[in-house]
Amino acid sequence: MHVRGFTQRENSAVPESARGKFAGIVANVPYLQHSGVTAIELLPVQQSDPQEGNYWGYMTLNFFTPCLAYGETGSPEETVSEFRHMVDELHRSGIEVFLDVVYNHTTEAGVDRPTYSFRGIDNSSYYALEPSALANYQNYSACGNDLRTAHPVARRLVIDSFTILGP
Repeated sequence: MHVRGFTQRENSAVPESARGKFAGIVANVPYLQHSGVTAIELLPVQQSDPQEGNYWGYMTLNFFTPCLAYGETGSPEETVSEFRHMVDELHRSGIEVFLDVVYNHTTEAGVDRPTYSFRGIDNSSYYALEPSALANYQNYSACGNDLRTAHPVARRLVIDSFTILGP
C-alpha cells in the first residue's frame, strides 16, 4: 500500500487534510477491517529527497525519519507521532504492518549526485566502492550506488533504523 496513493483522491472518504497522509490510513481502518484485511505492507515511508520527484519513495534520504509529506503538520516530531499513531491504530484493529525499506542504495546515487549525509561522513564505510577505482561506486542496484552493509558502520545503521520508529 502506498500511503499517498491509498487516500489522496476525493473518493477516499477521508477529510481533505488527511488525504495522502498517515491520518488518511487511520481514517480508513474501518474500511480495511470490513474488507477482511489482516496485514498491510507499506511502500517506503522514510524520508526521500523531495527534489528527486520519486513518488514511490525508493530513494531513501534518511532511514530514521518518516516522510514529512505524510504528516499533516510538516513537523518532524509530529510526523513521527502520526506514524506511530497509525501503526497503533492498525494493530488495535488486528491489522499487521510491514514496511518496505530500501537498504540496498540511497538517494546519494553516483558521484555526480549531491552529497547529503553518508558520503560526506565516511564514503568508504557506507558505500561499496570499486576496488580498482575508489572514486567509483559499485552499482549492482542500478541506482548509482550500493550501501556497504558488510561494513560494521553501515550494518549498525540498518539495525538502528529498525527500532527508531518503534515505541
